[in-house]
Amino acid sequence: MYIDQLHVRSLKLLRDFRLGFTGADGQPRMWTVIIGRNGTAKTSILQAIALAAAGSRQVNGLAKPVVGHLVDRRARRAMEIDATFRFTAASAVSEQLHPILGRAPRDDARLSSTLSLRPKQSTLAGRSFYANASGDELELPRRPRGSAFVDPLDDARADNRPLWFVAGYGVGRFLPDPQSRPPLVQPSIERLEPLFRNTTALTSLGFLDHLSAAKARKFTKALRDTLIQVDDLVPDIVGIELKGQGGVTKSGTLIDKDRFALRVGGHTHKFPAVALSHGYQSTLAWVADLIGHVMWEAKDSIEAHDIEGLVLIDEIDLYLHPTWQAGLIAALRRTFPKVQFVATTHSPVVLSSLRPEEIVVVDQHPETGDVERFIHDPETGKLAPGSEVKEPGGSPDPRAMTGTDVYRTWFGLDRLTLNPDGERLRRYLQLATDPFRSDEDHSELRKLKRELERHEVRLPTDPLAREQP
Repeated sequence: MYIDQLHVRSLKLLRDFRLGFTGADGQPRMWTVIIGRNGTAKTSILQAIALAAAGSRQVNGLAKPVVGHLVDRRARRAMEIDATFRFTAASAVSEQLHPILGRAPRDDARLSSTLSLRPKQSTLAGRSFYANASGDELELPRRPRGSAFVDPLDDARADNRPLWFVAGYGVGRFLPDPQSRPPLVQPSIERLEPLFRNTTALTSLGFLDHLSAAKARKFTKALRDTLIQVDDLVPDIVGIELKGQGGVTKSGTLIDKDRFALRVGGHTHKFPAVALSHGYQSTLAWVADLIGHVMWEAKDSIEAHDIEGLVLIDEIDLYLHPTWQAGLIAALRRTFPKVQFVATTHSPVVLSSLRPEEIVVVDQHPETGDVERFIHDPETGKLAPGSEVKEPGGSPDPRAMTGTDVYRTWFGLDRLTLNPDGERLRRYLQLATDPFRSDEDHSELRKLKRELERHEVRLPTDPLAREQP
């Protein structure tokens, strides 16, 4: 599944928030990265998508950790989530995947999912239905009298049906404990839980303990090929040792044994997964989890470039050095070209690989406090609430910007230095190292010195003694 549209009302600070995920050609936009200050509901947007994709029977178990603080406390209205999904090319016309549509499923069918939660209640109510491209509910084949209504999303989740794939990854992206075995009772829901519970263990390499020996070998080969086919996905990992008696069929073999070949200087050394840095471990954890869930549903090996579905990632830059962040999006595009990603970040470096239409800026309206999408005002060039920009224009392209330009244009950090006292310190150094400063300059220097000391900024040098010009 891909997401087309999201409409949220009265969810935390999202009083009435709409976000589209299609391009100018009407096709799914494969990358959307949400940026904004802390407290601007970025994670909540990912959670809203995940809740809408869960189905009404499973949504309350998924929402349990957050249900008590979903409703906007400033209003006495019900929280509502409306989402429209479309189906991937491989699943759009399959009667096996859409039995409710009948023998001739329509390739333009959408799935509409609605949820609501009243104030002071703890149970979400919802339903889903097939719709056309305009959002009108499709008329389904006639059913026998007295037969119960079948919700298509609930039906698909109950069967763990393939190609209805949505996965979510929160900030707790860790390798599994090889001594434990994740249950995989409801994988279509379990793979969304990390967005709501940061302590949820990813199945990840633990899929090896669920698969048959033959399928386990296919999984490790698919993982190895995925990790090494694009250099910037996991820099300096050049291979995974899969040989040995019976190959790799248990998670502990990869987690605790010297199996990952890492480039160290001019040499290559092998390490266990747990000996790799947090950046390597977190990336390996969610990539292996994604491949494992897809293979578990498909019942067979699948190449990374053939994987279809929707992946939600909170803080996609987590644990990664800026040089890794700079190439990450491009690497994921090449590795998973048919996967639709919706991610959040606080990193300006991540934006360096994104087109302007792939970036969504959210912030609080200065008067109402409502979180809105902010866009660039063509008159001022600055970010402003979208509701107040009369004639929106195009946004600047971050791919050709310097770091300073990205900070100023997309993050509103409109100063030359990142340090809040940096401008004062620059001016202080300029004046302090000039022995021929004027009386006005010397007065300014003394004032700057007092301000910097009040802010507990340790001065790098004392002023030079004044000399006559």
